[in-house]
Formats: sequence, C-alpha cells, structure tokens
Amino acid sequence: MRTLLSLSMVCAALLANETNLKNELNNEEIRANMASSFNESSNINLLNEKPTSESKLNLNETPCFKIDKISLLSENEVASFNASSGADEAIIRKAYNANYSKFNSILEASLNKLDFKSGSCLGKNSINLIINSFNNEIIKSGYITSSASLVTKSLKDANLEFVINLGLIDDISINEIDSQRNRASLFSAFGEYSHKNKVANIRDIEQALESLQNVSKNDVSIKFLPSNRAGFSNIVITRVDSFPLKAAISIDNLGSKQSGKYQGMVNLSTLNLLGFNEIFSFSRGKDVLKKYNVTNKFNGASDHGASNNYYYGFSIPFGYFMLEYEKSKYDYAQIINAAYNLYTYKGRSESDSLSLAYTFYRDSNFKNSAYVKLFKRKNKNYLEDYELDNQARRNAGYEIGVKSSYNSYNQAFSAKLAYKKGTGIFRSMPDPLEDSGEATSRFALINLNLNYKYKFELPLSYDLNINARYGLNKLSLQDKFSIGGYHSVRGYDGESSLVGNHGVSVRNTLSYNYYKSNSIYAGLDAGMVRAASSGIKDKNTLAGYAIGLRGSIKAYNNLSYDISVSKPLYKPKSYETKSTNVNFIISYEF
Repeated sequence: MRTLLSLSMVCAALLANETNLKNELNNEEIRANMASSFNESSNINLLNEKPTSESKLNLNETPCFKIDKISLLSENEVASFNASSGADEAIIRKAYNANYSKFNSILEASLNKLDFKSGSCLGKNSINLIINSFNNEIIKSGYITSSASLVTKSLKDANLEFVINLGLIDDISINEIDSQRNRASLFSAFGEYSHKNKVANIRDIEQALESLQNVSKNDVSIKFLPSNRAGFSNIVITRVDSFPLKAAISIDNLGSKQSGKYQGMVNLSTLNLLGFNEIFSFSRGKDVLKKYNVTNKFNGASDHGASNNYYYGFSIPFGYFMLEYEKSKYDYAQIINAAYNLYTYKGRSESDSLSLAYTFYRDSNFKNSAYVKLFKRKNKNYLEDYELDNQARRNAGYEIGVKSSYNSYNQAFSAKLAYKKGTGIFRSMPDPLEDSGEATSRFALINLNLNYKYKFELPLSYDLNINARYGLNKLSLQDKFSIGGYHSVRGYDGESSLVGNHGVSVRNTLSYNYYKSNSIYAGLDAGMVRAASSGIKDKNTLAGYAIGLRGSIKAYNNLSYDISVSKPLYKPKSYETKSTNVNFIISYEF
C-alpha cells in the first residue's frame, strides 16, 4: 500500500509540469510589478515646447560688415561684472571661469546651426539673429537665468565678442519656510547641502522637482524671485503638504485557475515620512472571490488552490542618484487530481534586489540613466509535506543596464537595455538541471524594452511596446521568456505559456479618448519564442487582439478601471486557450 501511495505521489508530481511552474513564476513577477508601479516616477520638463525650424543667416543684406570671428570673452578679458559687492564680484568671476567652456560650446553649436562661416558679410538682421540664437541655445541648455550680450563697440576689426551675464542662485526654499524638514528634502533632492552661488540650471531643478513630486500627492511648482544681490535669484518651490500616506485597493482576474483567478491587492506607501523624499511601500495580495474546485472521482474529495503575495519597497533619491530596494514573496498551492486522491502541490518564491541608478544626461527632450543591480532569489516546491529537491533553486547575481527616454509635445519614447548575469554570490547553488546541461545558475541574458507613444491632433494616441530577451546560455525556468496572456500577447487566458531561451513580443494599442481621462482602445499583439521548452511541437508563435475601455473617474476619488475582451488570432494547434477572454483591473486610490 505504501508503494502504491508513493507511486501515486510521484505521478502527481509529474502532473505539476513546467508550464504550470512558469505560470506561477509569471504571476509572482506580475504581482511585484503591479505593486511597484503603484508609485510611478514623475517626469518633469519645464521647457518642453513644440520644435521650431531654425532660420539661416541672410548674406545679401545691405549694408553689411565682414565678420571673421565670433567669440566669447574669457573671465580675465571682462573688466567688471557689475556685482553688488567685491565679494560677489569674486564669486561671479569664479563661476564664469568654471563654466566658460560650457557656454563657449553653446556658442559654437549656435553658429553651426546658423551655418556661419568666417569672412561672411553680415547685416543688422543677421547679427540680431546670431544674438537671439545664442540666447535661445543658452535657455535650451538649461541656463534660464543667464544671457549673452554683445560687447563689440566697433565692427571695423571684423570680430563679434560676447559676454555671459550669469544667473546665480542666492537661495532655494520650499514654501519660503526654512525648517529642518525642508532643508532635508532639499538636501536629498539636489544632492548637496548648500546651493548658494551656483549657476542656475533648469536641468538640476527639474531633477530635484521630480524627487519632490514623487512624494507629493499634488503637483509641485517653482518661481524665480529677484535677490537683493545683482545677478542672483531666489528659487521658491511650492508644495502642498498632505498626509504622508497613500493607499489603494484593487481587484483583477489575471491570476491562474489553479491558484486563484481573482486576485485582490492592498497597497500602502509612506511619502517623505523622514523628510528625505523617501518612499516606503508595502503590498499584500491574495486570491479572492470564486475558487476553482477540483474533485477526485475515486473518493469524492474536493479542494481548491490558493495564492498569497507580498511586496516591500524602499527608495531614496540623492540628486541625480536613486537608491532602491525591493523584496517580494509569492506562495501558491495547486490541487493535483491523481488517480485515487487529491494532492496539494505548493511553491514559494522569494526575491530581493538592491539597485543604484544615476541620471548622467538630460536636456529639454532626453533623459538618460545607467544602473547596477544586485539580486538574489530562491524557489522551493512541495508535494504535500515533501520537498521536491529537483525543483529547488537559489541563485543570485547582478544586472547592469541603461535607460533612455525622449519626450516632446506630442510623442514619447523610452528604451531599456540590460545585461543580467548569475554568479555564485549570496550562497547560490547549482541548478538541478546543471549536470544534464539543460540549465545553469551562471546564466547570462540580454533584455530589451522599447516603448513609443504618439498623440495625434485628434484625441487619438498610438502605443507600441516591444519586449525581447536573448539567452546567452541555457536558462533556468525562472529566466526564460514567455508569451501568452494579458501582460504579453493579449487574446489568451494565461493558463499556459510558450516558453523559450529567446523571445520577443510586440504590442500595438490605438486609443480614442472619448471623455476626459477615459478611452476606448484596440490592441493587436504578436510574439514568438525560440529554443522553446513549452512542449509545443509546431511553431512557437502567438498573435491576438483585444478591445477595451480604460480610464479613471475623479469624482469617486481616483477610481481606475481597465476592462477588455480579447481573442487569439494565431497559435500552435496544440496550444490550448479559451476562444474569448474577458479581463478586468479595477483599483481605488485613497
């Protein structure tokens, strides 16, 4: 009898196939991503204007003057900066000298755009165009309180000479209140204790405002006020202080039938509780509402699966740096219907990551950053109370990547390229399939994510999302690329996936905004995997489409919804899914 029982349990374990395991791992990642997206990062661009065409110099003006050289005076060539005091004169001279090469590069770029050539004969309009173009480029570079002046008194020597009227910072305050808490927020946002006597650059201010906006329930704004020191300004940041807690509840039907189709989640975040623009996040989710019961025909026993997930997050900015820690846990139980009994197949996944990001470049349209991340994760699976050693995994490693985003008045683009490598740190252990050569804990892969959005003149917008992964060696189940479901290729119920070492998915969405922040949309998706391990014999390609409604109702304190109907268009013959799928996500933010 004991032998029969053991054999039955082994057969039950075999029923818990790789696809089911991958689906639960996908659920863990989906829940963690949904929790982390509760605190979206802001993107502030104070000088985002519609692009204009550049004018060219008119070389046919009369009268005109031959100009051989256009230059920027160095600090020792300027007699006086007209400062309020001798001390301020020294401060301005030091700042002028430190920033000379930047403004000289701006002048050269401006002249190149105008196609200026030495020896050109320029009239009054062309000279004014050079002055205006130089000042416009200064503003585009972020120096909105600085300007250039033409100091040439005579054009007989064939030279045009400029001097920069620097705009420096005298003081920065929040709500014009000098408190310890506000000083801490400014220290974190700007990444420095003192801001006095620095040349004002809107890029530094935008970066700081994003940090302040991320922990504010209301929009932040700035204004420049004149200082009693000539050439200096006071920057006042206006922020409405509110209760430092944000909460939301949500429900969706994006889970798996085996462990709970309907999922509920509670999100809590503290905003700037310590005063350093930090965010603490917590999320708790579980299966709710209707359960899928499994009944054994032999003994009549009935039971259902379940799932629980947790997410913890912490982030704190420091100027152009961002430090972030994330931890997630996911527990699930599936009911295996064997010949003579029901068995509970359980799994637990845990993951931790610590990342440091640095924004190394930003201008009026682009923002580029690089990051490094350390991660560790472990997975254990059980049949009843017996641990399945051949499914236990513990690995760790690092990830390095770059992110880039572009924003203009009617379009936005973002890209992320990352290299992820498994190593032996944090007591990693070999993959159970390592001896057979089917997988390794020292995996290496490349991820690519592309997002593009275009807003038409009509209340119409188009979104394109591309996700791709390339495995540089044999990947374990956790790292393989999968498609099929709401978050990858729409049109499928998500109960099974196509899985492979390499893959790509493309999502196209056309949205019509019919009322305020509410829209109707249509989506067309496709994806494929290679070096597949899904058990599908024919082509590993999926395509599907979706039609839905999404938006928010502000009158009910930020009630958000996304309801869609989707159908498959193309799939392998042996791939099973519902012919029509209805999905929803409803959330309410307090």
